[in-house]
Amino acid sequence: MAKKKKRKQPGHYCWRCGRRRANEKFSGTGHSKHICKSCENEKRTELKRKREIADCKRVGTNLFQDMPTVSLPDELVEILLQTSHVRIERIVSTGQSSPENFWYDQDEGEWVILLRGEATIEFDNEIGMRRMRTGDFLFIPAHQKHCVAATSTKKPTVWLAIFVKEKKVVTKCRVKKKRAVKKKRPVKKTAKRSPEKPASRQRMFDFGG
Repeated sequence: MAKKKKRKQPGHYCWRCGRRRANEKFSGTGHSKHICKSCENEKRTELKRKREIADCKRVGTNLFQDMPTVSLPDELVEILLQTSHVRIERIVSTGQSSPENFWYDQDEGEWVILLRGEATIEFDNEIGMRRMRTGDFLFIPAHQKHCVAATSTKKPTVWLAIFVKEKKVVTKCRVKKKRAVKKKRPVKKTAKRSPEKPASRQRMFDFGG
């Protein structure tokens, strides 16, 4: 008796997860490497996390590191973290303020906290001024015009600003048009006619005579 040949199992074997998966679960290079798409995506996310951690190490681990000792002409703005929806910045001011008749009009919402020093923020539309001290925080909505009126000159002022992209919620009020309802024509009332009596079916016989 001839031995029966073993049937090949459908799909391919993934060396990373140890599963046999369908052909659709492998990319072009995945067939040759024997790695499925889901395992490839996990590897990419791991590499991305390692890069983010490396970038954080390059920036520094202390917010009060590399502080200026002399007043500078411009503020120091350093991006600590940036994603598609959030951006975190460290801002160091040494007595700077916004120029006259200048207003910030940002497309993003800004949550800011004052870590060191003092500052005064002025808002448009008769909101007034807000004086901030160490530990004070506030949220500035998107497109809220504001400016920095003054910052402390004795010590450098350290800000931690978090910018968030706000989703615009647009509500369209669609008014459904009422369908035109055809009015039924009024039925003219007519005098009721008495039903005609059916003609009697009497047979007439002619007997003659």
